[in-house]
Amino acid sequence: MRLHGAVPIYAHPNSLAGLAMGTLPFVLFLFPVIERWRIKLLLLPLGVTATVCVIYTGSRTGYVALGVLLVFWWSQSRRKLRNLAIAAVVGVAVFPLLPDQYVERFKSIGGHEAEGTSKETRIQILRDAWEVLLHNPIGVGIASFPAVRIQMFNRKQDTHNLYLEVATNLGIHGFAVFCYLIYAMFAALVAVRKTLNHERGRLVAVCRSVEGHAGYVKQVLREIDDLRFLEAVTQSTIGFLVVRLALGLFGMDLYEVYWWFAAGMAFCLPQIGLVIQRRVGKIVESSATI
Repeated sequence: MRLHGAVPIYAHPNSLAGLAMGTLPFVLFLFPVIERWRIKLLLLPLGVTATVCVIYTGSRTGYVALGVLLVFWWSQSRRKLRNLAIAAVVGVAVFPLLPDQYVERFKSIGGHEAEGTSKETRIQILRDAWEVLLHNPIGVGIASFPAVRIQMFNRKQDTHNLYLEVATNLGIHGFAVFCYLIYAMFAALVAVRKTLNHERGRLVAVCRSVEGHAGYVKQVLREIDDLRFLEAVTQSTIGFLVVRLALGLFGMDLYEVYWWFAAGMAFCLPQIGLVIQRRVGKIVESSATI
């Protein structure tokens, strides 16, 4: 049994798993930096619900993306050994509780399927998509791959792969633009994360220099908390992009809202970073007069 979405756009289990996966980076990276338990108690059920959705959709695409996200989260954590131990304990405790049919779906990622020929079908789709691209290097047009596939092979399913969806629909030049978009978003987010970390370091130095002025220090600490939150949002957005790229290995979402959201975050956060730089500069200047 596979969990389906309640609305048409997320009715397919893979689409529902992809939607749920988009929330998990924000839960993982925001939860540690938020001090108010009221907000933590809002994030916790969101994370649990999203994880349950991923598991019970039986989506192997979602399982792969979840694994990639956990590896990314672990690679970015400061206490790697502790977090690895926690993950191992949670895995040992939860895995035996999962229904056998979902465990079998997970195992079939790298082995033989208990039922169906999903993997063989997808391999055939990838081969057909490659042939379509070779015959149409400038692309077949937006969402036109299924129609072209029917004409060429009398088979109608779409690519089930983001990268071949981009290449077959938009052509080699469109694929190059898409790759540049991904690079630009990552570059912008990594740069703003570095900026926020640097400015937070400057504020920590201010706190040390004026530690005798409790009221001023308290104000600066609030600014530091804000920067930690913005860093976590930036890191969450990077994780969101990693998840979308992982989901793209076995799914297609070029025309869905996720990329607009990612591009919007990648555009807005650097602008916030510039405001933060000016704000921290003023705080540093004012601290020199204390």
